Amino acid sequence: MASTYRRKFRSRDHVHLLFRLSRTMTLADVVINVKSSSSKCLKTKGPSYHDFYWQARYGAFSVSESKVSDVVEYIRQQEEYHQRFDFQTEFRTLCPRHGVVLDERFAWD
Repeated sequence: MASTYRRKFRSRDHVHLLFRLSRTMTLADVVINVKSSSSKCLKTKGPSYHDFYWQARYGAFSVSESKVSDVVEYIRQQEEYHQRFDFQTEFRTLCPRHGVVLDERFAWD
């Protein structure tokens, strides 16, 4: 069974995806599939997308079922949020909230 997404948001420099991870797929498999299929799709949209690429790295956080509605709302508000804050600021805020030590030497391409 494939993983199924519940909510998504895309910005010019990042995406937020909330999905239920299948027990038969790894997170890395899902990321590879999303990056590969979206790159192929974008490159058919015209010459301005031919140089599109994903950065090599990604961030992922697990969410308990009891917090799914909070995350759905968080993702829903992303367009408004990113009028005030950029992606790097957001990621720097998310990591400590989830107990992740962010080493910026390896975070950005």
